[in-house]
Amino acid sequence: MGLWLKKDDGTLVSVGGMGMDDYVITGDPHNPPANWADQQLLYSDEHGLWMKRDGEIIQIAGHDGTDGTDGTDGIDGTNGTNGVDGKGWTKGSYSHEDGTVTFESDDNLGFTTGDLHGADGVDGKGWVSGEYLEGSGRVQFTSNDGLGFQTLDLRGADGVDGADGDVEEAPVDAKTYGRKSNDWVQIPTVGVGVGDPPAEGIDGDIWIEVE
Repeated sequence: MGLWLKKDDGTLVSVGGMGMDDYVITGDPHNPPANWADQQLLYSDEHGLWMKRDGEIIQIAGHDGTDGTDGTDGIDGTNGTNGVDGKGWTKGSYSHEDGTVTFESDDNLGFTTGDLHGADGVDGKGWVSGEYLEGSGRVQFTSNDGLGFQTLDLRGADGVDGADGDVEEAPVDAKTYGRKSNDWVQIPTVGVGVGDPPAEGIDGDIWIEVE
């Protein structure tokens, strides 16, 4: 066992049987440290691995070179199989009556929330009644919130007077007439008396009861 070196002619030469911690030191091979013993390795980050054998300094390995450029990316692999469907809800519904939302699930995840209604808002301000004032043509709005007010006169200007209509006086010839279909027609008989009308008379007669 131990550390061996293969020479250029192919022969193997033992370079020591000591432990590696005792066999390898660090330093500069071009400026050898005084404690570099024969058949002992010397390592330098800058110059690599060297060995001293029979007073001769031999380079065994150079220092690490710079990293090469990255190779091109390989082709994408095939897609994996679809995973198992996760659990979830199928629908949700809102109840206006109690303010709750119910979530339904085919995976036993269904549940119903509490009442989501918010608190009632403060009543807004407004008017309690309105009244038209015929004398002034204004409208009075009444409010319990200090919003009451009265409009200006809302009446329009007086319209133009219409044309006078035709007046046709009934003829006076001791006969009685009445209006029918926009024309004067004679009434057969007009009776005036106290109490019920008499039994006599013909169709079309008129009886006026006086007190």
